[in-house]
Amino acid sequence: MVRAIRMTPDFMPIDLILHTPGGIVLASEQIAHALSHHPSKVTVFVPHYAMSGGTMIALSADEIVVDENACVLLLVRSTAVGITGGLNNEE
Repeated sequence: MVRAIRMTPDFMPIDLILHTPGGIVLASEQIAHALSHHPSKVTVFVPHYAMSGGTMIALSADEIVVDENACVLLLVRSTAVGITGGLNNEE
């Protein structure tokens, strides 16, 4: 994934569909770092859920689009901080 991000031309925006329960922290950090350093706009779409490292990746984007029924969850030690869909609603 990091290689694909780096090989994306500077003028081309990146749209990433993110649906993950999380995983290895190092991999999440590397992907987040590569996305945050891409010069064009990065948009992350969360159709269902992005947990733990997936949230870290999502937060590195310029824009996060979350389905109204999706869940974004960041685990901090023994506490879970979560956001459920509707982040982009203008109601």
